[in-house]
Amino acid sequence: MPKTLETLETLPAAQAAPGLILHIGAGDGDAITAHLASSAARIVLVEPNPDRVADLERRSQTEPRLEVLPVALAAQDGQAELLVFNFTGLSSLHAPTGLSDLLPGLRIVARPVVRTLSVSGLLDRLGPKTGKLQLVLEAPGAEQDILLAWKAAGALGQIDLLDLRCGAEPLFAGAAPMAVLQSWLEAEGFDAATADLTDPDWPMLRFRLNPAVQEATALRKTQVTLQAQVSGQAAALKDAAGTLAARDGRIKDQDAALSAERAKAQAAEAQASGQAAALKDAADTLAARDGRIKDQDAALNAERAKAQAAEAQATATATEKDTRTRLVSQQKSQIDTLEQRVKELEHKQTLARNELRRAEGQIDLIKDLLLREGGL
Repeated sequence: MPKTLETLETLPAAQAAPGLILHIGAGDGDAITAHLASSAARIVLVEPNPDRVADLERRSQTEPRLEVLPVALAAQDGQAELLVFNFTGLSSLHAPTGLSDLLPGLRIVARPVVRTLSVSGLLDRLGPKTGKLQLVLEAPGAEQDILLAWKAAGALGQIDLLDLRCGAEPLFAGAAPMAVLQSWLEAEGFDAATADLTDPDWPMLRFRLNPAVQEATALRKTQVTLQAQVSGQAAALKDAAGTLAARDGRIKDQDAALSAERAKAQAAEAQASGQAAALKDAADTLAARDGRIKDQDAALNAERAKAQAAEAQATATATEKDTRTRLVSQQKSQIDTLEQRVKELEHKQTLARNELRRAEGQIDLIKDLLLREGGL
């Protein structure tokens, strides 16, 4: 005979007192009575079907430990169409496959659009874990997706007790059968405790977290991680060794190039020294030339001053010469005038002498006449 799922009352005390009961797919609330009978400080009911949410919220108004989240768990936050069947406990976000064969009378009676919440979003809403966690998972078709998301969020080890209802065979698109889910959970450190096979096609399985298995799994994962790190480090060391060898080769090449450059630099330095000496000699020569040029400039300036003085003197002399020339010309003109006057005077004197001689001749003639007259 199949074993009947243990009730919380028959569990050991440490396992009968979870700090939080999280019921995903609370449905019509049939399990609320059992939940409230426990000493759980907090009971969270997750249910997307709007018709059932209303009943759950009415019940939560009189019980402060109850919280109702009207959402469906999905890959991401948002909205999705919920398929509500005439078998009320089988509502799902996933299309039925094997379920249609199992229940020939199955039909969809509603398609409400409901709000969806990711597992990471749900964990954020729940807040830090404060005690043991009992997870009741009744999400037809989404069991594997939810568990994988729980693991991806790093919270799978926070589940102390897991009650899982799933199909013995895949009944929805993308769903995993019971055997696959059980094997996966056992590999993740959960021990199968009991099974309620009252409905063999839709059993309820209970798993308890095995800390030793989980620790061993964690250690194996750590070992694999460490081995991967060691392998990676070995490969990195090998690469580093190759890199260092290549660098050594480059360093040697660089050393040779540096020696060659150093030799060139020394030759250039020697050439620069010779050029510096030549430049110094040239500078000295230029300085001497500058001195001579300055002396020549001084001599030239002195000669220029003399030339300017001589030019000024010559100008003065020329001016004086011109003046003298004018005076000489004037004197010559005066002399010429005087000479002309002298000539005229001489001519007049000659004429006067001639007149005088004629007069004297006339006088002599007159004397002679007079004498002659007197002699008479």
